[in-house]
Amino acid sequence: MSEEIQNNQDFNYQQIGTEPVQEGLRSIGQLFKDSFSLLKSNFLRLFTIIGVAILFNIFIGILAGLTISTLIISTSVDVYVGIIFITFLYVLFLIIFNISVEIAIIYAIHNKNVRISECFTFAFKKVLSYLGFNMTQGFLIILIPLLLFIPLTLFFIQFFNLGIVVTIYSLAIFALFFFIPVFVFYIWFIIARYIFILDNNGIFTSISKSREYIRGYGWKTFWRFVPIFIMYIIPYLIMFGLMFFGNTDVSLYKNSLLTMNLIFSLYGIFVMIFSLIYLYLIYSDFQKIKPELKISSTKKYKIGFIIAVIFIFIDIVFIISWLPSILYQKIKNYMILQPIITNNQNTTLPNKMLPYNINKVEDTKRAGELAQLQYSIISYRIEKGQIPDNLDELKQFLVEKKEVSLVDAIDEGIFYYKKLSKDDFELCVKQLTREDKCVTSKF
Repeated sequence: MSEEIQNNQDFNYQQIGTEPVQEGLRSIGQLFKDSFSLLKSNFLRLFTIIGVAILFNIFIGILAGLTISTLIISTSVDVYVGIIFITFLYVLFLIIFNISVEIAIIYAIHNKNVRISECFTFAFKKVLSYLGFNMTQGFLIILIPLLLFIPLTLFFIQFFNLGIVVTIYSLAIFALFFFIPVFVFYIWFIIARYIFILDNNGIFTSISKSREYIRGYGWKTFWRFVPIFIMYIIPYLIMFGLMFFGNTDVSLYKNSLLTMNLIFSLYGIFVMIFSLIYLYLIYSDFQKIKPELKISSTKKYKIGFIIAVIFIFIDIVFIISWLPSILYQKIKNYMILQPIITNNQNTTLPNKMLPYNINKVEDTKRAGELAQLQYSIISYRIEKGQIPDNLDELKQFLVEKKEVSLVDAIDEGIFYYKKLSKDDFELCVKQLTREDKCVTSKF
């Protein structure tokens, strides 16, 4: 542990007088009780840090907005390049500062008597290395499972030659399995941030140390994390409920929209601070459970990380070169119409290999062309004094009128025509999913 933190440390879990239970970790109920107690005793400091963060975000947002407005008015610079550059700086500053806020809160939780200025000073010194830590941890938790999941799924789809619909369902099922290693990795590294910030360890040492702390306590840690996860998703569950089970008249929510956003924002701030305290107590328990834990070498983790990066780079090249061709071929096979099978009664039978929805779309298109041809025959009768004897005469009439699309429709051979009298006719079109549709001279 760094000398600075050793001199200032005042573990708050000792201040509230709660020792870990016999199994090693506090119960969920005890964690909630101690977290609220710790939040209450540090309320002013923690929410002052959040207040500073909110004011800084507003200030930077206004500054970026004014700068972009100035660029838009000015004609001496490339406006688009300027806007992109200012937006990039704005996002970068927000990321760095908000990461600093997280470090400051953790440092304030760990050290009861330090001033807010000291928390931010410590945070700014740690922010760049903590950014690298977050990127490495995120890479391990999300990217590795994701980039292993995609090629395995593609191999499965290609090997079994699945259709596009089954392919989509397969991707959904494989996506569920993708979340399993994500959750496993997240639980393994759940206290790594505290080790990195408070114990002044390196990135790989913190990650590997967190894994060793959790070893033997995986399920117990998982069940203690579940309530925090539920607290995070409560606003989304409420919005889902309002959307699907509440009043569907959106106008009723317009007046309360600002209030709801404010409530959810305050709730999000509370959950963020509460979860940092909650997980800090779990970190504190593990320090008491395994006080002598040391990582002699992280060489195997670094080598494994490098190998993973190499394979993932190959994986990305593989995905970029293979995925588009696979999906294109699947979609192409799905969209191309198969040969039409007809019987002796001039009724089209749907090809069983042709997707049903595509057949319905084709039937709708044919029905529209049928109605257009019906009007064309009426126009022919008005100009010529009688209806055409056959479709060839109607086709010649359409060529003169430059109705190219209807000429092409007749050439497809899907229409059959019968002249009943001088003024009466019957025109039918072959259908794929239902009986043939017919029209006459009477609308």
